[in-house]
Amino acid sequence: MRWSVETRLPLMIHCRKAQNELVKILRKYEKDLPGGVFHCFTGNQIEARELLTFERFVLGIGGVLTFKKSHLPDDLPAAVPLDRIVLETDCPYMAPVPHRGQRNEPAFVAHVLQRLAEAYGVSPEEIDRQTTANVRRVFPSVAV
Repeated sequence: MRWSVETRLPLMIHCRKAQNELVKILRKYEKDLPGGVFHCFTGNQIEARELLTFERFVLGIGGVLTFKKSHLPDDLPAAVPLDRIVLETDCPYMAPVPHRGQRNEPAFVAHVLQRLAEAYGVSPEEIDRQTTANVRRVFPSVAV
């Protein structure tokens, strides 16, 4: 986190089963961090709301959104505005339906985009526009 503050580069954070500890550490740097992505978010509405208190961070949403038993299609629209989401693949893991069980690849993110559009009741074009704008905001030096 200190490196992120010093370099002004955003963080990519993958946290499994340690959100309370993560939040405690992030609070120490909250005002100075440039932002970033909570990678591979699979939490619930309460966890999403807590992470989104870090205003310069977004949630990374991938293939889990498309899984049959995923709660994300219900929880995300209830707790997360579209301007706080980026799409991701987690390649080579967690391929979305209909490729579940296969090696994931970047082209499969289109399935995540489609499922997110269905969950939010908006067009795939709106998801594309908004999530691309979100990436540009979080990673201003990256061409998208």
